[in-house]
Amino acid sequence: MVQVYSIFLKETFSAWMWQYYSRALFMLDKMKHLKMLNL
Repeated sequence: MVQVYSIFLKETFSAWMWQYYSRALFMLDKMKHLKMLNL
């Protein structure tokens, strides 16, 4: 039972991290484009 719970926790955590990481990359990309437009 503990093993199943730890696997579930790991999967949830990795999914959350991936979502956060992709969002951060998206924001960085947007900032780059804004900087290009300002220049």
